Amino acid sequence: MSTLSENNSAHNFLPKNQRDQVESAVLQHINNINDQYKLTIPPVQIGFDLKGRNAGIFELRNSLCRIRFNKIILINNFEQSLEQTVPHETAHYLTYKIFGRRNIKPHGPQWREIMKILGATADIYHNFDLKNVPIRQQRRFIYSCNCKQHELTATRHNRVFREHATYHCRLCGNILKQD
Repeated sequence: MSTLSENNSAHNFLPKNQRDQVESAVLQHINNINDQYKLTIPPVQIGFDLKGRNAGIFELRNSLCRIRFNKIILINNFEQSLEQTVPHETAHYLTYKIFGRRNIKPHGPQWREIMKILGATADIYHNFDLKNVPIRQQRRFIYSCNCKQHELTATRHNRVFREHATYHCRLCGNILKQD
């Protein structure tokens, strides 16, 4: 059921039994909601390839649903992730399948209702230890206005380069130009 594209190095290898436990917990949450609401919501695609500081994320692209978990955070905080992150992301999937997209806030009353049925606390943020999680830093580009220099991230620089955006200095109001 899962789609894995992971590096099996010792520092970030999620053991198969832990992957199986996460997948089983997601399926159990789906089955609980199916029983509660008398529905037949299908299993969701699961990945263990999320990077950064998010423990998990529910993605919806072109009607394709997927839950992605950060394996490094799972490895370092496995029990808490099973109790918090797994039901949290599964509740996003279930909320979408039951209520759709329109007028539904990501952590709104429908999501909180699902979390309650799953027996999980409706916390939005985790407080996991992130000391082993690598931080990705974007390259910075120097831009200037009439009064000072500014650093723009690669994302903003690319928007300027492709003529999709212009940025102004908050002090003098002039358009930022690359040095």
